[in-house]
Amino acid sequence: TPSLSRIRFLVLDEADRLLSGTLHSEVTQIIDALPATPRQTMFFSATVNSAMTSSPYIAPNALHFSARPKEFSTVAALEQHYMFMPQHVRECYLAYLVKTYHAKSTIVF
Repeated sequence: TPSLSRIRFLVLDEADRLLSGTLHSEVTQIIDALPATPRQTMFFSATVNSAMTSSPYIAPNALHFSARPKEFSTVAALEQHYMFMPQHVRECYLAYLVKTYHAKSTIVF
């Protein structure tokens, strides 16, 4: 089982769906399994629904902002990969990739 003790950032895209949909219990288990500090949690969503506004994981005074896509771009040095794989090998393959490439930091969606 991979250790989650060194995770410093948790990024959830489409947070409105993850916190209110069928993945809610799995997302809750993941968040609860991570060390509370030092960790920064970021939720991204195009819409804000009641699941997000009432979530215990989002502070009432949390920073909210709106970005215009044309104002932001990906930095040239960022290396991005997209992979399709069968669900039954996802966790094993993720552990393999992290161990193989020894990246200083990795973001997984």
